[in-house]
Amino acid sequence: GRKGCTLLTVRKNGLCAQGEILQQLFAGLSGFDLPVLHFVCGIDQITLLLSQRADSQAAELFAQSLKKKQLADAVQITQEVSVLATLSRNLLQNPAIAGRVLNTLSAQGIPALSALQCQLSQSFLTAVPDACFEQAIRALYQEFVSTTQKGV
Repeated sequence: GRKGCTLLTVRKNGLCAQGEILQQLFAGLSGFDLPVLHFVCGIDQITLLLSQRADSQAAELFAQSLKKKQLADAVQITQEVSVLATLSRNLLQNPAIAGRVLNTLSAQGIPALSALQCQLSQSFLTAVPDACFEQAIRALYQEFVSTTQKGV
């Protein structure tokens, strides 16, 4: 896991259908020195997971720039975010593993702010509030590692 990241969610009607908007968005990131760890793209929104090096003021200026250029209808910045990576050789063959991650977090009252499983990847990434980082790590360890060692 990694603490101290930022989620930046950009909403625009038809965002992913308009490739030129995504190109401009990613080009703008480098101008504001906002390093992206991962991103999740939907039909009308993209959520960027920015590294710990991302400056909060730069993120805010980038958000304002997107709105000014009409590249976004709305931008939400969520700071103090941790990213957790659940690794498994069986992730592609057993997609229920991702469900177990989310269920485990939910059972502990930990909100999943974002989730990403890349195709052909052996990792499932989940973003949670920094304040829940240690609790989330313990819960996932208990669910996956501790039960495996007991033969469950």
